[in-house]
Amino acid sequence: FGEIICIDKNPKRAMTFIEDIKGEKGIKIVKAGNLEKIERKLAGASLIINAATYNLNIPLMNMALKIKAHYLDLGSRNNCRAEQLKLNSSFVKKGLRALINFGLAPGLTNILARELTEGADWADVKIFVAEDTKTNQIFCPWNAFLALDEALSPVPVFENWKYRRQMAKPFSQPEKHNFPLPIGKITCYLLNENEITTIPRTLKNIRSLSVK
Repeated sequence: FGEIICIDKNPKRAMTFIEDIKGEKGIKIVKAGNLEKIERKLAGASLIINAATYNLNIPLMNMALKIKAHYLDLGSRNNCRAEQLKLNSSFVKKGLRALINFGLAPGLTNILARELTEGADWADVKIFVAEDTKTNQIFCPWNAFLALDEALSPVPVFENWKYRRQMAKPFSQPEKHNFPLPIGKITCYLLNENEITTIPRTLKNIRSLSVK
């Protein structure tokens, strides 16, 4: 590769995330500014990756279109439709790729759903995700704002080939699931996860889908 530019409002903190590669040539960490400053720093880039927050999805997608770069992010807003889809035609017209929800969950979970249901006439899909954090202090393993938004957002319900008008409450419909050790058997609850708004729109053989 030519150069990787890591942009963060706290460059010193950003260094802790790339300890294993910070000595590699072609990796630069710079301090984030407003969008105009970020655009100047990314001029000539071939790919923009948004690993910060979904609040930057649309601004960074528009920036990618402007500088003719491909785009990738890790998630969408917690609503009934991924907001990035409204820019799909703009990327297609410019011959650019925009890969959305491209993390672990969502992301890998979407790929596994397709792998497991491909070729089936129909499928009822249940996705269970376990996060196990033990601490005596208030701690969030990822973006605290996004975690709180996810925990408080109503959950879209996809059943019998369509979305129900009435959403479910977060942390409703408890269901026990047996994960591989060391997790074991735990109770999972409905949450507003991006898979519920993307998988049924791309995999047409999905009859119902839930994410807990």
